Amino acid sequence: MDPFQVFVDEVEVAIIGGGTCGVICAARCAELGISYKIIDRQITFGGVWLNYANDHSSLQCPEIMYRWDPKYPLGKGPLDRIKGSTILQRMREYARDHHMFDNARFGTEVETVKENEDGYTLVLKGLEYGTTRHLHCKYLMVTHGILAHQFTPEERGLDVSRFRGPVSMAGKHNGVDCVVGTQDLTGKEVIVLGSGAFACEAMDAAIANNAKHVTMVCRDRKRWVLPFSREMTLGALAQAPLLPWRWKMDITHWWLKRYFYGPAGIVHMMPGGGNKAAPRDNDYAGAPSHSPPQLEAQCTWQSNDAIFQQARAGRLTCKVDSVAAVEEQHVVLGNGERLRADLIVAAYGLKYQAEPAFLKELGIGFKDLHNFAFLGPSGRIGTAQDGIYAMQAA
Repeated sequence: MDPFQVFVDEVEVAIIGGGTCGVICAARCAELGISYKIIDRQITFGGVWLNYANDHSSLQCPEIMYRWDPKYPLGKGPLDRIKGSTILQRMREYARDHHMFDNARFGTEVETVKENEDGYTLVLKGLEYGTTRHLHCKYLMVTHGILAHQFTPEERGLDVSRFRGPVSMAGKHNGVDCVVGTQDLTGKEVIVLGSGAFACEAMDAAIANNAKHVTMVCRDRKRWVLPFSREMTLGALAQAPLLPWRWKMDITHWWLKRYFYGPAGIVHMMPGGGNKAAPRDNDYAGAPSHSPPQLEAQCTWQSNDAIFQQARAGRLTCKVDSVAAVEEQHVVLGNGERLRADLIVAAYGLKYQAEPAFLKELGIGFKDLHNFAFLGPSGRIGTAQDGIYAMQAA
């Protein structure tokens, strides 16, 4: 007899992950009268907004593109800058109003998923006491998210052990926000390694907390930093009828260079350094349909006004170069330039978990799935961002 047989639950749908996609799936199940159970490692709902977003983090697209229910708006207008804390609050209100807390098992890890004749069996482990139980279901909804842990400097081949000051991860790490958003940085020289969403947020937070100057160091960019205040304009241009795609991209490229990158003095931050012959596709609608290794090699897109404002004001310097070494008080670039640093923020991005270990026995992962299977009315909540897909037993 199975020693854990006494610890068996049965539902029609098992939802792995309690982030945005997980709660939307649960609400849909409730609407259709389908029994479900949400499984999550954390102590409550939130997903990536709970695990990695800082208090100063914000949504990288207009609110209306991320709104999962018209009754639960995240802001007052389409150009409101939505804080991660607001998303968490609304998500939990949504979960409470749809009675999801009664159908969730937090602090629980899915060790493996086994396929059987009438569905799937999930082997679950309680993280606090190590208790094991089984969950039988007919349908499996995986909303685990494709973003895993942040890359450390060491994992990117950079030794920071000699540095005298603090080295902080750009995203929340072990439940602690990036220090640039929590400390007074008056008189401090801050170096941000990276130029993605977390890097831009760290730069903005450091300046808001009185940093003397911020320098962002990044590799050659494959994608764009777009002005958030003009994202709706860019989206409208991208969808304009009749005009060929290349014309629309040429117009966008000229406009961004003329009115944003040029005045800020950061044309070298544009993909290809702003060269006319460089690829000019504005890939700002989410992850591309590449395989995970290709996806990992790309710079993430982001939408941020501060990078243009602060560079123009002289409080931000952007360097496109590699980092050769970190000394006691300096960051040494590949070209030999030494940058004074009191604080280093590592914004190397997050790892992708395209093949979660708990699906190993089924032999399936994110790479096997359609990349844009959107859930609900939002064009921003789908597999490309959150790794959501369903499997049905034959």
